[in-house]
Amino acid sequence: MAAGSRASTARSRRDPAAPSGGAGATRVVVYGLSTEGYGLAKPMAVAGADVWIVDESTPSAIELKPEVARTYPDVHSLRTDEPLLSLVPIDTAISRAQYLFFAPRLRAGVDDHGAEIALKLKDAVAKLPRNSAIVYCLPVGLGDSADHVALVEHTTGYEAGAGVGYYYYPLGGLAGQPDVVGSAAVPAGSAEPPDGAGDEALACLLAAGDGREREFVSLKSAESVHALRVLSHFTSVHSMLEVYRLARDKPSDSDRGGGAPLAAEYDSVFVDEMVAGMYDLMMVHGTLEHSSTVLSQINSSAKAVVNYKKYVVDTVRRIVRHGDLRASKTRVVVSWRFDPRMMRTDKAKAAGMLVEMLHDHVNDVELHNWFDADVALPPAAGSVYRSDKTIILVACTEADLDEALEHGEDRDMIIVKANAACEAFDMLSTPHAGQGGERRIGKAGAGAGGAAGRGPAAKPKPRPRPPAKRQQL
Repeated sequence: MAAGSRASTARSRRDPAAPSGGAGATRVVVYGLSTEGYGLAKPMAVAGADVWIVDESTPSAIELKPEVARTYPDVHSLRTDEPLLSLVPIDTAISRAQYLFFAPRLRAGVDDHGAEIALKLKDAVAKLPRNSAIVYCLPVGLGDSADHVALVEHTTGYEAGAGVGYYYYPLGGLAGQPDVVGSAAVPAGSAEPPDGAGDEALACLLAAGDGREREFVSLKSAESVHALRVLSHFTSVHSMLEVYRLARDKPSDSDRGGGAPLAAEYDSVFVDEMVAGMYDLMMVHGTLEHSSTVLSQINSSAKAVVNYKKYVVDTVRRIVRHGDLRASKTRVVVSWRFDPRMMRTDKAKAAGMLVEMLHDHVNDVELHNWFDADVALPPAAGSVYRSDKTIILVACTEADLDEALEHGEDRDMIIVKANAACEAFDMLSTPHAGQGGERRIGKAGAGAGGAAGRGPAAKPKPRPRPPAKRQQL
């Protein structure tokens, strides 16, 4: 298709800032009532675009009016309140769309999402009109966009970049909203996009939330930019975990009896952040040659994260064994506050795997997610801490740790802080002289002062409430 034809197609699309409901409002459909999908749709609706959201679990699309978007800050509040919204059949909404943003939620418990994505993409574009555009918002591996473009062309009967626009814009994960947009109209290897390859209306839609300008590049370039971002993140995670593993294996004299020293900048890096973007990493992994150096790097990074989960499990096992805790009187709570309505299932999968690994050592293991998609968290949420058993709570985020310290005060509970050093704190231990806060449990699972057992008959007096700024022992 000639550059001039592409330019005329781009110019035919309207400005999203036109008055809401008017003939000039850009018609947008977001396929997927996900956290990322709603986060994308909300500022567009506020800016005046005619926005509809497809919930794959229902046969209808809902209209997101500006007043509704202003009232509900996220998809969770929208689903909890269940306001009355205008509905139309999904096919009707898509047949009117000028832009279709493909941002579905993937099913949890599925290792290969390829067939699921292909089926949803085919359903999404089946009624897409000519001179419209699809924006693919899930991450892909290097070169995978070509397969999706072929599926769109086969399903719609239109050529990508001519009869229908195709863009790659991976949402969520590590980067939030990216700065570049991959376009099928930009030739691979082009130093700058040809006239008309950029889409001013789409750029305006994407800038509605943050005001940032986006650069239109080739699909191959956009894939590479995202892959570099993902690889950079996991290289950093891998390096951090390896350094702390070495510090644990070879402690200095000052660290005898305790865990690895923890630098302040890594204190808040929990397992939640370590596994974020794992789906993106595996997508890149699946498109590399077997002899690739990058493939070896990815395998090492993924293995480091798996080994860290094993270390968390070993820490819990050592606490049970060296603390003289009876397995029948011990309860393990994996407290992991992750968003269940995100497109990716990285964290849900990692949390399930951690629970399964812990089940090999303790029968009573529970996954607790304070972030419920449909029910607001009550102010006094202490039910998870009410137990006649000793609780070992694995805090997987900073918020989970704060919640445990607030509600677990003076309870028969040990907190395992799932950061790089994997520190553990006994909430019932008496602080050492001159030091406040909970007592840190050493490498062997006993207190830092020795390996004395922690049985019900030998519990020390309850410690005072920890100060706002906890002191590591």
